[in-house]
Order: sequence, then C-alpha cells, then structure tokens
Amino acid sequence: MAVMSIEAYERQQALIELYGKLAEVEAENANGAAGDPRGPCM
Repeated sequence: MAVMSIEAYERQQALIELYGKLAEVEAENANGAAGDPRGPCM
C-alpha cells in the first residue's frame, strides 16, 4: 500500500486535470480549430 499526503494527492489530481485540458486543446488545434475563444480584441 502506498501512502501520500493530501497535498501531494491534490497536486497530482491538478496535474492530471491540466494535462487533460491540454490534450483537448491540442486535439482541437489538430482538427483545424484556430483563434482565441474569447473573441476579437476591442
């Protein structure tokens, strides 16, 4: 059995979430999505 601190677990989960979001954006870019989703600058 492995034991880790709550802080280490939370950091690990945050990294997993971040990498998941990065993978989504990379997939969108690979499929031709371009531009800033926030829209044009004023």
